[in-house]
Amino acid sequence: MQIISTRKDAHVIDIIELMVENDALFLAQGELVAPAFSGANGYALGFHIFRVLRKMRYKADKGAQRVKTPYRLLISNSGDCKSYSVFAAAVLRSFGYACRYCFVNATGEVEPDHVFVQFEDETGATISLDATIRDFDALPYIVYLWELNLPAKY
Repeated sequence: MQIISTRKDAHVIDIIELMVENDALFLAQGELVAPAFSGANGYALGFHIFRVLRKMRYKADKGAQRVKTPYRLLISNSGDCKSYSVFAAAVLRSFGYACRYCFVNATGEVEPDHVFVQFEDETGATISLDATIRDFDALPYIVYLWELNLPAKY
């Protein structure tokens, strides 16, 4: 039940490093919470995760950037795009879906200011899971994109 933090003046590369360094922890916790989720296929599973995250309170970080582990996010029932993305990717990966973090910026700046998850379902369709926007499988307005691919499991 951790919150992993960066320094106050962190850049997106610091956040990416933090997410990569703690990936095994995130995946392990995802496997433990995964039994609470179900879906007949990838789309339905993604939608179930999306609905759970949409019921949580969105709370942006002020100062140091924080990423909540999947357990911590469930317990606190609040988080931001980073914690939502870590949670979604961990659960999806525990079901065997490879994912990618999509770091984006909608303002035209090069430094991303938002992250969401994409994965491919059984048909090969790319599904976007961003619980900070209203609709499931919809893309936020993107000007700039970095991607970080994650395997289904190690």
